[in-house]
Amino acid sequence: MVVVRRPYFRLVDRYEVVGGAGRLAERIAEVIPSETDFIVLDLDRTVHRDVTIGEQLGWEMVADRSGSGGGNERLTPIISLRHPLGTSCNLAKAVVRWGPAGLVYAATVRAGERWPNWGRTLTSGLGVGYVDRIQGLMRTILMMNSAGYTKESLRRLAARAWHRWKPNQVVDRDVIVAIRAHCPRLKGVVLSSASTEPTVSYAAEELGVDGYIASTVDAYEDSRGEVLSAPVGAPAWSLRRRPRFFSRPGAVVHNSAANKISFLRMQFPEIFDRGAVSIGITDNSYSEDSTWPDHFSQVVALNSRHPFSPYVRTSSPCQKLSVVDAAPAADAAAPSQPRAGLTARAYDAAQLAAAMVGFETERLEALMAAKRNARERAAEVFDESMRRAMTRLVSALTDTVMRYNEAAAASKPRLGRELHRMHARLRRLRGRLTKAGREAARIDFEIELMRRRAAGLLAIRDT
Repeated sequence: MVVVRRPYFRLVDRYEVVGGAGRLAERIAEVIPSETDFIVLDLDRTVHRDVTIGEQLGWEMVADRSGSGGGNERLTPIISLRHPLGTSCNLAKAVVRWGPAGLVYAATVRAGERWPNWGRTLTSGLGVGYVDRIQGLMRTILMMNSAGYTKESLRRLAARAWHRWKPNQVVDRDVIVAIRAHCPRLKGVVLSSASTEPTVSYAAEELGVDGYIASTVDAYEDSRGEVLSAPVGAPAWSLRRRPRFFSRPGAVVHNSAANKISFLRMQFPEIFDRGAVSIGITDNSYSEDSTWPDHFSQVVALNSRHPFSPYVRTSSPCQKLSVVDAAPAADAAAPSQPRAGLTARAYDAAQLAAAMVGFETERLEALMAAKRNARERAAEVFDESMRRAMTRLVSALTDTVMRYNEAAAASKPRLGRELHRMHARLRRLRGRLTKAGREAARIDFEIELMRRRAAGLLAIRDT
């Protein structure tokens, strides 16, 4: 009997490119249907144009002289030629805390984005999720630098970062109010971000959304209140001092890439109910949210360098993809544009099919079939015994973390070294998993490049 596989991809029902770049509060009706039930909003580079607001918390810690989050001091530039002494101090601290990680980030994520051949090489060596892994490294170092701060101190620093970058803010409270007014049956607006909890919780309050999901670590009580702990496995050079508390491995949550959808399904399952109209809004800068069209009724690419491909999974509920630019809410010159503007276009199903004539759809399907086969071979290499070994190691790590946190100061160095050795073994096991998945990673990279090319045929910027 011949088994005929159902195609993995289909063209979305409608693809719309909204021209111009006015304020988003004035463009809600152009991109969001009035029958919307749920909105899921990304934070970094979405709420603020071209700004990763979660990363700015690290800069505020660099500039924090008190080590307690500061008070109501006037905002002064962190880097400024007018303040050479302060700038020198801040740069020196930044190099110590972020220098090596910044070089790794530039040589991998930024360079891989700029040169596809280098990106292909990185994917082959580091796995298809190398961008998420490097961003996870940066986030881990941010968590390490946050360790020892109280939640209230970090909230003050997050507030400083938020107000410092207000001129770049595209999504503000007025946008959320406009969405609620336009969508009478709206049940909730959820903020989902890879940034850490202090930044995301402050953003959620400022925007007036109904819930949020962020990257988190354990918090412990001490004499100053709730203080954040450090993740196990941070690079040795990032350890400025021995943390008082470590986080249990299972409590270190990175709400990034595919995890965003998993955590949304766990915490807000009603978003994905059959018949619910759910809209995702993200910049998708490094294609980290490229799977969103496989889960939402509609996805909006806001100020995006990489609009979504018109090809979605056959089982996807997605009916429409939109691409829109928006100016910062405080920009008095809106709708003036700092970048080449989008050419307004709208494609229904028939027009999309015509636009994709000549595109290598068959090759896209063939690559997907090859990826399935490669994953099956990888699963055979990384067998059940290796998975059990990883589970046992994580359990042992958790026990050692608990002993470290309860130990007297004299015992912490020995337990800290034990944690370091155990995490090194866990890292080697994960490396074997990455190695087993290299073939699938190379194929996945080719699929992503093809999907970007397909998007480039539709979302065209004026020159």
